[in-house]
Amino acid sequence: MVYGKEVALKEALKLNLQENHLYHDLIAELYKESESQKAKEHLQKVLELAKNEANKQVIIRKMSVNLNYNN
Repeated sequence: MVYGKEVALKEALKLNLQENHLYHDLIAELYKESESQKAKEHLQKVLELAKNEANKQVIIRKMSVNLNYNN
């Protein structure tokens, strides 16, 4: 069954894995089309939580390439 991003976001937020960078990356992806500022905030959290430079560079590229994050 396919329910869409709104349902996925609601379910993902229930997980509340605040110290997990992958959780914040998922939340950012789910917010990016509807609430770009929230998406950007979660990507900033990914940068804070990422443990290595390679992960940080991926997020920095994601933020700079995707115009939806820069609104």
